[in-house]
Amino acid sequence: FGGEPQNVLLVGHSAGGASVHLQMLREDFGQLARAAFSFSGNALDPWVIQKGARGRAFELGRNVGCESAEDSTSLKKCLKSKPASELVTAVRKFLIFSYVPFAPFSPVLEPSDAPDAIITQDPRDVIKSGKFGQVPWAVSYVT
Repeated sequence: FGGEPQNVLLVGHSAGGASVHLQMLREDFGQLARAAFSFSGNALDPWVIQKGARGRAFELGRNVGCESAEDSTSLKKCLKSKPASELVTAVRKFLIFSYVPFAPFSPVLEPSDAPDAIITQDPRDVIKSGKFGQVPWAVSYVT
């Protein structure tokens, strides 16, 4: 957009705020942005890192007629063949009522040897280690 690539501020709200914080936990984040701001969301929120995501993905597959999928590759192929509107409707089945849980699908911990992996450790462990992009970070919460 014609901005200053050496003067990037990354900003996000709610899930976007958590995404900003997750990206900050990369060791090279300081090379990507000079500062960050998270509004009402950070990597330590209980809904940010999902457990049981693979099982939930297969449940989604069953909900849209992909019950014959035996592995992640065949599940992905089947899900990609479905209309987006069908997937959105099926995801709603995970909600107890509107917006609960907040995010039926969310980031997962990836194997450290996965290509282009971003989140390979629990955010708490990364923060304790101090091995992340050290840039100014403003965070806020509104209740």
